[in-house]
Amino acid sequence: SLLIECLASIHAQTFREYEVIVVDNGSTDASCDEAQSRFSDTKFLRYAENLGFAEANNRALRVAQGELIALVNNDATLDPKWTRAMVHSLHSRTEAGAAAGRTLQAQHTERIDAVGFTYYSCGSASTWRGSSAQAFANSNHRPFGPNAAAAVYRRRALDAVGHFHAEYFCYHEDTDLAVRLVLWGYPTVYVPDAIAYHLGSHT
Repeated sequence: SLLIECLASIHAQTFREYEVIVVDNGSTDASCDEAQSRFSDTKFLRYAENLGFAEANNRALRVAQGELIALVNNDATLDPKWTRAMVHSLHSRTEAGAAAGRTLQAQHTERIDAVGFTYYSCGSASTWRGSSAQAFANSNHRPFGPNAAAAVYRRRALDAVGHFHAEYFCYHEDTDLAVRLVLWGYPTVYVPDAIAYHLGSHT
């Protein structure tokens, strides 16, 4: 299942100092049962209804213990060096509130799924989806904020600006959070060596 593939990629990370929390948002298949049997060191928060992306992640944030918080969609997988690259970048840039990696389309890996996003004054956002992956291979790129399908946030910044607003349910909750991070002086750093693969809209 998508969840098993996602968790397998997380457990294959070269950076090992982490905890894993899975939020089951009212799933109706057996994927979460299978994951619990295969990944016994993972914490599971299971709910009978779909709380929405925003509230589900907020509940995980409340029990997570790390100073850096990675959010990874269940239809995403991570390169083994993803976490190490993200952590190193945020340790090097102590003013940053979040990190955006180079997320590629899982079925067309030569194309970008998201490299963070830009935010326009009219209120719309763009993730550069469909662009060439090689066009974003260096760290000169400056996103407004990270796409939460595969991103890392600094807990200190989240505690300062507040977590996701649950009324967004899903989509643009990360845009709203990024606006608050920018207003509070927490920029997003771009990490091109942190590569993830995202199917998109699969659950």
